[in-house]
Amino acid sequence: MDIQLLYIKIVQKFRTDGLQATIRKAFAHLTRRRTTDDFDVRHGTDTAGIEPLWKFKIRSPNARLGVRYQASGEQELVEAVNFLHEDPQTFTFIDLGCGKGRALLVASKLGFQQVIGVEFARELVDIARSNLAKMRSSSAVVRHADAAEFHFPNSDMVVYLYNPFSQEVMRKVVANLRQSPAKRLYVIYSDPKFGQVLDSSGFLNRLGCPPGLQNIQIWTAVR
Repeated sequence: MDIQLLYIKIVQKFRTDGLQATIRKAFAHLTRRRTTDDFDVRHGTDTAGIEPLWKFKIRSPNARLGVRYQASGEQELVEAVNFLHEDPQTFTFIDLGCGKGRALLVASKLGFQQVIGVEFARELVDIARSNLAKMRSSSAVVRHADAAEFHFPNSDMVVYLYNPFSQEVMRKVVANLRQSPAKRLYVIYSDPKFGQVLDSSGFLNRLGCPPGLQNIQIWTAVR
């Protein structure tokens, strides 16, 4: 447990939500039991639950700007990828803030040429790698790295985010994406709290959302 990060998160929560909401949320986290869901039951994996970052020792200075891990919905991600009308076999799938790796497992099943997870919490990296091994996802890797410092590969990409970090980090990610030589680039952003950063990038155009999924927005690069 990172006591300093816990203190920072409590202060942030207190400033935005007030004392009572902060106490309720802290108590809920401390008493929450490990959960499983249908995805994990079917695959024998450990991807469910909510994991606050203060539970882990994170060396990155951006730890205070990160958001808790929460598993992505399998069907929502499938529908978002289908919305692109592209062949996944010609793309690299990159999940920034991949946590336990559920999105990586789904992307592997969809047939992406390569699947990359980026995660700065070592404990979550180990869990994600274990999950990939259980499902024998040979095309997928997890990199222990800070998303703000990640250099995108020279390939066509689908970048996925489930509201993993603050606006400050998002700006750095978008700046790094701008430097990418990818000819085809899509960003799938679930719970897009900082979508305006992508809108104002000058090279990303918002395509909209998959039918019935207002919580997911998609952008494409215009070179």
